[in-house]
Amino acid sequence: MIKILFICHESICRSPIAEFVMKDMVIRAWYTVVGINGATKDDADFDIYSAATSREELGNPIYPPTKRTLAQHGIGTPDNELGVSQKRSRQITKDDYDYYDLLICADKNNGRNILRILGDDPEGKVKLFLDYAGRVGEEIADPWYTGDYDETWDDVVEGYEGLPGELLGHLDNQKEDKFPFVALKACNILALFHMISIQTCIHKGGRFVSYLRTVVKKTRMIKVTA
Repeated sequence: MIKILFICHESICRSPIAEFVMKDMVIRAWYTVVGINGATKDDADFDIYSAATSREELGNPIYPPTKRTLAQHGIGTPDNELGVSQKRSRQITKDDYDYYDLLICADKNNGRNILRILGDDPEGKVKLFLDYAGRVGEEIADPWYTGDYDETWDDVVEGYEGLPGELLGHLDNQKEDKFPFVALKACNILALFHMISIQTCIHKGGRFVSYLRTVVKKTRMIKVTA
């Protein structure tokens, strides 16, 4: 099972968007996710969650404008709820570091605060989200301050541009006797990641060719040897 924790300051805006976008995409790629459609930690393909570095919003639901942004993209709606209405903010713990494969931060302060809580990152699990998009060192726009949830959505989606490459390494390790079904699902998840990236690109009015080139490059990363 691949286990990913998305992290922002309060976990009511940016990291929940990242959590539920990814849940939506991997389910559409025929994977199972803990807590959805009866999947458990014993049988799911993914465990995807989000958490806060602060205690300011502990126990609070996703911020209403965040819910509206997700709903505009078909996530958290009655026919695709995915647990959005039940989501509550919680703070990251030391146990999270042992459990999750990746801890993906919205900004640099998140990373620094994680290290204050955890003490260290010996396995190199703590990542900055937009590094996966080639925007090394850049941060996801915080709509709590900007009020621009479309910009945050675009940043999150763009952050997924390079993440499939890292996930494929985990998928390779899980193939075993499931090949070629796992390879097929890997193709599907790549297609979905990049389809949403292309849609964002069109929405922003540029770089369509760049995204198509990325789709080709990432697709060639899939190893399909039995």
